[in-house]
Amino acid sequence: MGLFRYINRYQQMDRLIKLQSTGTPQEFAEKLHISESHLYFSLKELKDMGLPIEYDRRKQSYLYRDKVKLDIQIAIEYMTTEERILLSGGKIMEQVPQFFYPLFYNQSKLV
Repeated sequence: MGLFRYINRYQQMDRLIKLQSTGTPQEFAEKLHISESHLYFSLKELKDMGLPIEYDRRKQSYLYRDKVKLDIQIAIEYMTTEERILLSGGKIMEQVPQFFYPLFYNQSKLV
């Protein structure tokens, strides 16, 4: 799956969790158009990033234990000639792109 689809899915999951309207795991997976096993995998990835996600049986929804903000960004930075030389081991190769796409996520507590 493409990077932007992953980001979109995590943002959609974040929105539903914040609203506490995920429903049961089966309903949550259906809302995201994924299998239940894929949902558990995605939830584990978000938890591994440090998001305090838990399931409330009474509310029948996933929720955040603390106030958090999920911020996923993509930055495009152009490389200098020196950086291209270092990346290519000392030789400028035309196949080496002049830019790269680092993926950042920033999970921080809201004050």
